[in-house]
Amino acid sequence: MALPPSGQITLYQIGQELGQPASNLSLRGLSAMVGKSTPDAMSEFYSVQMTINWEFNLVISSGYGYIYMWNVTTDTFAGYGDSLGYNSGTFTANAGDEIYVVTYCEPSPPEGFIWSQIDVYDSNYNSIQFASNNGGDESIANIQLFFTVPSTGSPIIINASSSTV
Repeated sequence: MALPPSGQITLYQIGQELGQPASNLSLRGLSAMVGKSTPDAMSEFYSVQMTINWEFNLVISSGYGYIYMWNVTTDTFAGYGDSLGYNSGTFTANAGDEIYVVTYCEPSPPEGFIWSQIDVYDSNYNSIQFASNNGGDESIANIQLFFTVPSTGSPIIINASSSTV
């Protein structure tokens, strides 16, 4: 849940939102976690949300593929990318939000071995969620994945890949 958009907030509330232990909290340390520079102020944390960066890589000689993301908690569209050129972006979400990600890949002509995978991790490459689908010699590889945005100050990265071999 995002911090309030105005009013009084405490270091404890900020730390809790960012998934930090209650001891040894400092305004400078918490500000750095969300990419803020000095001078620091409590107001920097009004309505703080997590940033999610995503990238879609499709490696097939011809055909079509896409990635689609939906914030289930807020019931809002989060992002879309496809093999026609729109293949990266950023969206924000609150800690605790559930995100739905789906990929689809269909080569043309339908030949060769096809696979897809989705990796969700933080900026330190700690895994949050992973899914893969080996479509085999079939013409479609599809993955559906749900993950919950963790309480962390680290940006979240979604990397989706599809390929034919």
